[in-house]
Amino acid sequence: MTPDARAILANMTPSERAEAVRYLRLARAARSVTGAVTWRNPRLRPLPWQLDLGRVCDRIVDSTLTGTGARVTLAAPPRHGKTEWTGRGMPLRAMFASKDRPMPVLYATSAKDRAEEVSSRVRAGVARYFEETGDQRYAPGRKWGTLEWETEAGHAWVALGWSGTTGGIGARLLIMDDVIGSSEVYRSKTTRMRIRRVVQEDLLSRLMDGGAALQMETRRGLEDTTGWLLSEYPDTWESHVWPMWTPDRGYLWPEQYGEAWRARNPHLTDNAPVWRSLYQQEPVPEGGAMIPPEHLRRTYPEDPRIAARLADHIVIGADLAFTGKTTSDHTAAVVLGVRGANRDVLDVVRRQMPWLDQKRALRDLCQKWKPSAVVVEEAANGYAIIDELRAYGIPGVRGEKTGGKDKVARLTPWLGTIAADLRLPESAPWRSDLIGELSAFTGVADAHDDQVDALVWAMVAARGGTWTVDDMDAAIAML
Repeated sequence: MTPDARAILANMTPSERAEAVRYLRLARAARSVTGAVTWRNPRLRPLPWQLDLGRVCDRIVDSTLTGTGARVTLAAPPRHGKTEWTGRGMPLRAMFASKDRPMPVLYATSAKDRAEEVSSRVRAGVARYFEETGDQRYAPGRKWGTLEWETEAGHAWVALGWSGTTGGIGARLLIMDDVIGSSEVYRSKTTRMRIRRVVQEDLLSRLMDGGAALQMETRRGLEDTTGWLLSEYPDTWESHVWPMWTPDRGYLWPEQYGEAWRARNPHLTDNAPVWRSLYQQEPVPEGGAMIPPEHLRRTYPEDPRIAARLADHIVIGADLAFTGKTTSDHTAAVVLGVRGANRDVLDVVRRQMPWLDQKRALRDLCQKWKPSAVVVEEAANGYAIIDELRAYGIPGVRGEKTGGKDKVARLTPWLGTIAADLRLPESAPWRSDLIGELSAFTGVADAHDDQVDALVWAMVAARGGTWTVDDMDAAIAML
């Protein structure tokens, strides 16, 4: 609120101020989904991630109003208030903003009783809007039931559990809200197939030209409705994901579901499938591997040296071993070229080597690729190599601590980036070995996982790094 607005409110009587605030809230309800949510519940204080969710929902509503018809999937943990924005706030804002043009909404969820609860609250919001504004367009129309109703202007609503009937409605906005609804339903392949047919034949078929569709779900596995839509129609559906925890942001709702909550649920270990799917929204294949082979099929056409010249900048991630003995882990380093959103693997080094060879190998990689950032895990020989490379004058070298997180927890935040943005060369001597290790990684007693960690540290390095090629040339000249 601007200082002038505050001054105007300060000079009002209490009743005038209350009326002004009420009017402002009404206006916000038609301008944003978060505005509609807080108009319904003035005591609610949105979390930062819910504000992000609201902005995505606004884009969906705007696409409906303009007739561009976005199709969006949203994934977030359970019990984090998703439906307040997607199921209640979004249809209210769509109807309020559409004014004279009818806004028919089709809402589908897991069961009839859940559909009734959401429907009742949206209908109550429309009735309250009519009472507060006197706008006849939002007066109750000829239908005013629980699951099906409409206003005088033709703003209509039909809600159902996925096994219900849609009737004859044509929708400008389709909301599919956690249609699977439970692990029991997900485990039934027959039911999953039935739900897919309902989505294709009874829900998406009801969308009017230019209408928008939202598929909102807490992920339960790769074969859930979201996974199916993104796999079958990757160019049609836009995906937005909010993991419960990320290394940059921490927990989505730390006061309610933070470290203390997780400590009371010891089964939610970093590599537990339920944690990775239901809470982190990164489901893994039934066999346990974290990175499906199909996520490693994207390629770039150039030779890696040409791709390096096209990159915005280059980074290196390294996972070092304690010794070079045959019983020790391998030393691994991954070179990434950052080209817009793409993360192009330019080079990989992986072998058992003694301390001096580890140091030379990293120095040679820096000389060859001139990275803007080099990230080394602060473990094993990492501390010493970081100091050695800094002593040589190589810029952008830094160490990263694991923070007590295991390999699964370190990899999980980057699974979406790997799926969407990682690209490999069409041919390279190290390519098949890298694909084999990444696609076999489960986080549980893996025979080899050094390249996994090296890739993670390269992803971390790609978030920053401002050293120029000239800086690197100057440093290399000092070696």
